Parts: sequence; C-alpha cells; structure tokens
Amino acid sequence: MLNQRAWNNCLNEVQEKIALEPQQFGRGQLYQGHEGWGILGQRPTLERLRHYRLAEWLPEQAKVLDIGCNIGLFGLELSPRIKEYYGFDNNPTLIDIARMLAEARGCKNCKFECTEFVDFFENRAGEKFDVIFSFAVHVWIGMLPNKYSEFLSGLLNPGGKLILESNRLDTNDKDFFSNSRFFTDTGLAVDLQGTLKDDGIIERGFYVFSKGPGA
Repeated sequence: MLNQRAWNNCLNEVQEKIALEPQQFGRGQLYQGHEGWGILGQRPTLERLRHYRLAEWLPEQAKVLDIGCNIGLFGLELSPRIKEYYGFDNNPTLIDIARMLAEARGCKNCKFECTEFVDFFENRAGEKFDVIFSFAVHVWIGMLPNKYSEFLSGLLNPGGKLILESNRLDTNDKDFFSNSRFFTDTGLAVDLQGTLKDDGIIERGFYVFSKGPGA
C-alpha cells in the first residue's frame, strides 16, 4: 500500500531537485507528468497511453524496454501489469528521480540505469523484449533510420510490440512517417499510427508496430 506521506515527501524532493537543476526539456518543469499522481509535467503520461491504445494490446507479463526513459513514468504506471521494466537515459538527474519515484511507489520490477545509447547497443543488444518504447529519441542517437529499425526489430521477441514516437514533425523530424518503411522492411507490421499534441504545443507522430509470432 502506498504511504501517502512518503509519496508527498518524494514529490517535494523531486520539485526541489528540478528547481536546482533545470533540464533541457520541460520548459522549466518536468518533461513527463502523471495526471493521477500529482506529478506536474509537460507531457501527460496517461493521455499518451490512451493515444497508443496500450491497454488494448499490452502483453501479460511483458518485459519492457524504454530507450531514453526520462523519469520512467511509463514503467511505473505499467509496473502492476508487467513482469519487468528496464529504462535508461543519459541524464543522471532524471535517473535519480526515476529511482526515487520507483522506491516511493514500491515498483520493485522497474530498473533504471544512467547510460549512453552506444553503451546499451554494445553491452545489452543480445537481450529480447516484449515491448519497446522509443519516444522521440531516434533523432539524437546518431544511428541511421535503416540501422535503427534493424536494431529495434532484433530486440523484439516474436509477437512483440514497438511504440515509435517522433520529435517535432514541423522541424527536425519531417521524414518520420516516410521513414516507417525501414521498419516494415524488417518485417514489422503497422498496428496503429497517428498524431498527438498532448502538450498543446508540439505535434508529434507515432506508430505501434508488431512483430509476427513466427518472426
């Protein structure tokens, strides 16, 4: 059972930490927010999950990877419904916050690590996952779309799901939808595609891809 006093103390500590260490993304507040937990942030987690229709297809006992996890709210929200979650980010402040939130909420199946994408690529690329989140990070990691699509497809178990979300469609990610061909070329199928403007400012695109059961 959640200790409300401990949770409130945790939220206060998080806000103090962000005030002392303003982040690149978030416009002065947290980038990720959670409408049900009192976490104010630029992007509301529950609304995003509804856009992706995740409740309709989340596999039972899934092993989940979150590339560029920020403060890990997707993992913490899904914790009761999945087997395990591994999120990594190259920002130590955000990983510290993710760990604080996970401890306060008792999410023992969520692991967070501060590491660069290249280190994950070199050290953990042999692992397999049932669900992969890649939210607006592909424009930063320095891998060509055809290589990134092959890499992510190779990480998925048969029957696995990938959510791929764009950065800004109007500026630095104009080719997002046309680049989806690289993912379907690997054998992934498009289950869902759409756009969202959950922060009321930036329009982003997204795909939900699936890997065939025999792939």
